[in-house]
Amino acid sequence: MRIAILGASSQIGRDLVCEVHQNWPEASLNLYARSYETVNAWLLSQKMQNIGQCEPLALFGKHKVDGVINLIGRGDPRQTQALGETIIDISDQYDKQVIAYLEHDPDCRYIFFSSGAVYAGGFEQPVHLDSVVLTEQDCRQSKSWYALAKIRAESRHRAKSELCIFDVRLFSYFSASQDTDASYLMSEVMNSLYLGKPLRTTQRDITRDYIGSSDLFSLIQVLFTKARRNCSLDTYSIKPISKSDLLEFLSSTFGLKLEIIRSHNDAAMPQEKKNYFSINHIANTLGYQPQHDSLRTLGNEINLFLTRAKQNIRNA
Repeated sequence: MRIAILGASSQIGRDLVCEVHQNWPEASLNLYARSYETVNAWLLSQKMQNIGQCEPLALFGKHKVDGVINLIGRGDPRQTQALGETIIDISDQYDKQVIAYLEHDPDCRYIFFSSGAVYAGGFEQPVHLDSVVLTEQDCRQSKSWYALAKIRAESRHRAKSELCIFDVRLFSYFSASQDTDASYLMSEVMNSLYLGKPLRTTQRDITRDYIGSSDLFSLIQVLFTKARRNCSLDTYSIKPISKSDLLEFLSSTFGLKLEIIRSHNDAAMPQEKKNYFSINHIANTLGYQPQHDSLRTLGNEINLFLTRAKQNIRNA
């Protein structure tokens, strides 16, 4: 099976390249990215140059593929926010390009990475089967351009019901290759562990469901090899984790130091989504069965990150 990855320079893109290279010998890859030269340098550093050269995004469609993974637009929330409304045009451009390819080759399967951000409500409760998504008007009023880009793409996909398209709504993803400067809780955790400084965080408890590269790869294998569908689905692990349990684990296992931020003006503090995860496990009906819970994923990946960091220091 030949798979095209658009956005191969992203963290998830690189992680999936490694997973396919190591665990799916029957699959071959065509990689595309805006910063394709950076990807090629990374492939060389990882001794994976036999995969082939990463090419500019404009060249997608020149080669026949059996499946497409679209990761365009996923990244640090600060970078996404900085793009503003232009992220809609970027998303539309490459999504339409893939759909045009599928209309030419309807046997091809398409995995589009969407987001849990498309759901309406304040996440006081986790997403469930009957949860509704935001409307375009909702997004425009709140200037939620990232969510709007995903909603527009999903609507476009449902209108093409004859094509095999899966919109994978990703909630929380974590791996050892996480950017420690990104504006995610786990990026801040890794930065604190690496530098030996306290993690500054609030007392507000939240719950997240972290999926790692191996379970995400397993889901992708299912979608590319099992029943054809045109639908959206949510990512999930065996079990989510609360921030309080996470911090207790990180403190006892890795010696993470904490600095609790207390404010008399709660309204001035950034409001985190309380239950940003999904209990809608429709992917199970397609054959997906996660092998890890959030805690195991986080523990394994942090161990790998710290091991690599020590090796880099020794080799410096």
